[in-house]
Amino acid sequence: MLHGDEGSSSKGTEKPFTTLIATKELRAMGVVCKIVGATSCENAAEKEAFKQAGLDILHEKPLTLAKVNSILEQPQN
Repeated sequence: MLHGDEGSSSKGTEKPFTTLIATKELRAMGVVCKIVGATSCENAAEKEAFKQAGLDILHEKPLTLAKVNSILEQPQN
């Protein structure tokens, strides 16, 4: 899953900075807050990869007000 211009690289040889990489790096830095993602992916293996990277919650797009409220109502880590 790419977000914004994460898939583009000015050098052309660098790996794109993806949400999975960002999540892994945040966890490696010791970030313990809740990390939430939204995806259009329906593939169970990809969803599992997000969880393994350290994502706490993954919702399928589109995000609705009900989904956002459910996230905000959950207790913090």
